[in-house]
Amino acid sequence: MVICVTMVAWQMGRITWVAIAIYVIMLIIQFITVGCAQPIRGKVLKTTDARVKLMNEILTGIRVIKYYCWEKPFKGKVELKNTEKMAWIMSVGIDCMMSTIPNIVPLVCFSLYPSVMGKPLTSSVAFTSFTLFNMLQMPFAMLPMIAFMFVQFK
Repeated sequence: MVICVTMVAWQMGRITWVAIAIYVIMLIIQFITVGCAQPIRGKVLKTTDARVKLMNEILTGIRVIKYYCWEKPFKGKVELKNTEKMAWIMSVGIDCMMSTIPNIVPLVCFSLYPSVMGKPLTSSVAFTSFTLFNMLQMPFAMLPMIAFMFVQFK
């Protein structure tokens, strides 16, 4: 990761600090969102366990349920609850953020390059920098998850 940042700095110059600032802001936002999602995730795990237990009971006693026509009451118990919907929405939001921010970094850097560096952006600089930004995407995306896993296991 340090080698990639050094190579980006060699290619892009002072604009590298803009990219690092965007990545740091992204990390802070990810820490906050993952921290807010942890309590909801705990609730979702409890309701998911209850649903799995209920589904096992339903599958075990399916003949009795069909015989007494209890499909509608059991269907109401199996449907998704609000906490699971909220967890799904939060996971979609986090995935959207993790896929959008790394694409914004090269866009901002390439748009600032001519004005800051005082020379036009050449294809060799653009393609090399874009490749390096793509290599940096995964380590920066994994840092918050690794940090929270480390905290969770302590």
